[in-house]
Amino acid sequence: MAPAGKRDRRTALLLAVLAFIVYNTNFRVIFSGDCFPARFLPFAILKAGSLTLDPVLEAVRQGHPSPYWVEKSITGTHVSLFPIVVPVLVTPLYVPAAVVLRMLEWREPYLSMVAEVMEKVSSSVIASISVAFVFLLVRRRLDRGRAVLLTAAYAFATNTWVTGSQALWQHGMGELLIVGALLCVTGELTPKRAFLVGIVCALGVMNRPPDLLLFAPVLLETFLRTRADRALLPRVGAALGLGLVVAAAPFLAYNLATYGLLGGGYQSLFQHRPGTHSQFVKAPILPALAGLLFSPGKGLFFYSPFLLFLGGWWKRCRDESGDRRLSLLLGAGVVAQILLYSRTDWRGGYSYGPRYLVDLLPVLVFLLVPVVRALGRKGLVAFALCVSMGAGIQAVGAFCYPQGMSDLYVFRAGNESATMEVWSLRLSPVVVEARAGLAPMKFAGYARGALKRIFRGGSPPRPSGSPE
Repeated sequence: MAPAGKRDRRTALLLAVLAFIVYNTNFRVIFSGDCFPARFLPFAILKAGSLTLDPVLEAVRQGHPSPYWVEKSITGTHVSLFPIVVPVLVTPLYVPAAVVLRMLEWREPYLSMVAEVMEKVSSSVIASISVAFVFLLVRRRLDRGRAVLLTAAYAFATNTWVTGSQALWQHGMGELLIVGALLCVTGELTPKRAFLVGIVCALGVMNRPPDLLLFAPVLLETFLRTRADRALLPRVGAALGLGLVVAAAPFLAYNLATYGLLGGGYQSLFQHRPGTHSQFVKAPILPALAGLLFSPGKGLFFYSPFLLFLGGWWKRCRDESGDRRLSLLLGAGVVAQILLYSRTDWRGGYSYGPRYLVDLLPVLVFLLVPVVRALGRKGLVAFALCVSMGAGIQAVGAFCYPQGMSDLYVFRAGNESATMEVWSLRLSPVVVEARAGLAPMKFAGYARGALKRIFRGGSPPRPSGSPE
């Protein structure tokens, strides 16, 4: 595979910029309580050099006395329930905002307002970079036009838009890391590149442990590609192992220091509070798989219909050379992850679309490459129409959700119920949110308030309530 040329790198950059602009046109953040630790922890790092939430605790709590997203560590400090890979990696993006907040003496509610904006900016940057990487990945096997079409499908016709780019879930970073790993392993394999594969795979697993099923095929492919060269194998193996250790060790040490467990907050949740969270609710496997893939409420193929073209993957994969083994390994990983999530409450909590499956979207796009390459004119038109449908569905989520409160229909029987209310087309989040209309553009209000202060002049007073 030839390295990307100057024109391809320029196209990738333009696609990333376009994606960033589109992702921010709704002027708001679409978040959940799961995202609050990642939103505020960078400020705790920059303000006090701390990986605990104590320096920003009141802001993180968001008025809740005992929020589920904050836990007490074994030393008595307050820490995130969720892995901290995302907030640690985005901390450099927060530096300018931290300078501003320092001038404002870290006052509330300015901290909450600026953190909300930074969460949106950071998540959009992560998603936009993944868009550029996806283009560079698929361009290795497709002509430029089809590569742009497939990249646009990933950027705007999947939950990369509504989930990955809108808030600091783990999913956006998971997408970026997996596509980064694929870029490394499908290029010329050198010890340096193997070291990068190790770093990216370790970060991916530390970020979201179930993604081990997606990164394991990349690691296995790295070893298999070097088995014919005995001189290269020791160097590649050592570089890969070193990358894994360097990236994983700090986060494993953090987990041990805060929870006394290698698995951190997730392991603590499963060991100490089993059965008290909706993620433990199970449905029969066949209805769960059907709902996860096809339902109007949470189905992957409903929200991204162009992925139905994966039906031709097996035939095209058998005719492939080069990436055939990697494609088969990744296909097995995708199936394993879907089966894993079908054994939990696969609805993914309050969110728009199939949130749990966002991390595997770059893999599915990679698997689509031979299918898209083989499409004739009519097939290409059909594919483009499916991409347009998916983009429309995602736009509803980006501009309307949760104005219609569609989650209340999906969870009609309650968070802890195994009854999955996801098959009514009339109550689908797409329909419910479209009927409700546009959600408020919250950041526009922030901008108006900032402009008023600028034109009034002077330092802002110490606020007792919310800023204008």
